[in-house]
Amino acid sequence: MDKIVLFNSSPHRNGFTSRLALDFLGNHRENVEFVCLYGAKISPCVGCTYCKINNKCFIEDDMQKFYFYLENCPVLIFAAPIYYLTFPAPMKSFLDRTQKYFFHRFSNNKKRKSYLIVTSGHDDIFSVKLMKKQIEGLCYLIGVKFVNLIWLKNTDKLQISDL
Repeated sequence: MDKIVLFNSSPHRNGFTSRLALDFLGNHRENVEFVCLYGAKISPCVGCTYCKINNKCFIEDDMQKFYFYLENCPVLIFAAPIYYLTFPAPMKSFLDRTQKYFFHRFSNNKKRKSYLIVTSGHDDIFSVKLMKKQIEGLCYLIGVKFVNLIWLKNTDKLQISDL
């Protein structure tokens, strides 16, 4: 699969996070699978350890498709605004459901790449570092090289037209 996958966890299709992600993609938009996590059906992890024994989650929802993307796409982009010091709930559920990779890790050949795009109404780096650490952890588990963090801060003082 040669597609870039963009996991966007902003509820605003035309907000700062989406706009920054589109700007980052530039001319590569036609080769992108856009995943709006707010519209996805992702049940929470129940901590049953089924994935430890079976190398898959027993919950049948949109995560099955997302596992395929995580395991096969050459470029993964995670985009999120900061909500209460971390990712919005849909991305948090998404990340929680990657628990299976703690038990069954991928080869770390690092040929695939990932990026994190973050927007925040403030300029405090604490939340950004926390979010970056979570994505770096996932990337390590699935054998993807974390390449870069793109952060647009102080959006509370900006208008979309400022971009």
